Amino acid sequence: MALHFQTIRDAFPFIRQVITDAFKTDVNLYTYPYQHTERVDRGFRQMMWGKRDIPDIFIQFLSKPSEHRMAVVKSSLGYYNILASVSLGEARPDFISVGPFGDGSISELFVQQLVHDRKFSPEQALMVQKFYDILPVADANDVALMVQHLLSAFIPAYHDVSPEYINYSETTRKLTPNRDAFARFTTVSAERYTVYLHEFLDAMITGDEKKTADKLKIFLDATGTTKMSSLRSAKKNLYELNAFCKEKLLAAPIHPYYPLNLADRFSSRIDTCGSQDSLISLPYEMARKYCQLVRKYANPDYSFLTRSVISYIEEHLEEDLSLSVLAEQFGRNASALSGQFSRETGMSVTEYIHRARIQAAIRLFHTTDLSVTEVASSVGMYNFGYFSRLFRRETGMSPREYKKMVNK
Repeated sequence: MALHFQTIRDAFPFIRQVITDAFKTDVNLYTYPYQHTERVDRGFRQMMWGKRDIPDIFIQFLSKPSEHRMAVVKSSLGYYNILASVSLGEARPDFISVGPFGDGSISELFVQQLVHDRKFSPEQALMVQKFYDILPVADANDVALMVQHLLSAFIPAYHDVSPEYINYSETTRKLTPNRDAFARFTTVSAERYTVYLHEFLDAMITGDEKKTADKLKIFLDATGTTKMSSLRSAKKNLYELNAFCKEKLLAAPIHPYYPLNLADRFSSRIDTCGSQDSLISLPYEMARKYCQLVRKYANPDYSFLTRSVISYIEEHLEEDLSLSVLAEQFGRNASALSGQFSRETGMSVTEYIHRARIQAAIRLFHTTDLSVTEVASSVGMYNFGYFSRLFRRETGMSPREYKKMVNK
């Protein structure tokens, strides 16, 4: 595999993507004067104890200047970071921070003990619990080996750099990586996962729901995002997927309010999921909602009014969506609103509502065990006979036939 980057700064986006895909953790590049260093622990210490200058672990790491140096840092609060300096021939080197992440010892009992030992206030205890609930879990040795492996591809001298340990309360440890586990995360494999992720995100930004769902399935099958050994791990993966979707849309010609708001809503949904089964359909719903966002707010051919009507329809499918209700909602004459909508979209408001409801019903058949009647009610169609006629017109089969086909 040929990698063509002129400097480590050019290569950093690739390095970050590979490590993020492999371990679901944050990766940041710092250049002198090393701003935003609170990101090394997602602002956790700052939230707990207020604004500080450069964190202590940075000071310790930078106190022994070296052209190339890598350290595995264990916080007194139990989480890890990997720090790696990369010199560009300047007086103060750039360095990469990977983390924070936890290991298998971070359990609910660990968090409770930490809160007790540190005598944290109830408010601080909630912060601690939230921090560790979404903290990625990985083996520090495997992460260190991955970082060394990637940096060696761009800086041959890194082949001879031995990771050191900082702030360890235990007996000094040697680097004993699990090479069998690490074999799953070769650069080639990570690049393949990265390709799948970008294909999914590129499809999403077009607003094409079917293509996006197809690309998402490939990515999920390759990475096992929702099929982890624990609910906590599955949730962490979905937090990361949600973040990728949000970042992609923040780079699109859409007001940032919309992707930020949607990302917050999905974060709350992930928070409240109580079982892995409840997470299975969530990535697809996530993809669908982000696609809708693209179609609503990134289509330059539609007026603000038409985009707003589409948005309202798709967010209120289970409610009364008669033309009079929509006209009142947007303070417009019903006939004028209907005419403008038809001219811009090529279909009447009623036709659009019917199509949106049937498409929503199809998604529910694929992602839930709801009965046909429950699906009809969920998309705002309480006349079952009318729902069946519309469904057959759109799909060529009745709702019952479609559900039976899906469940085979």
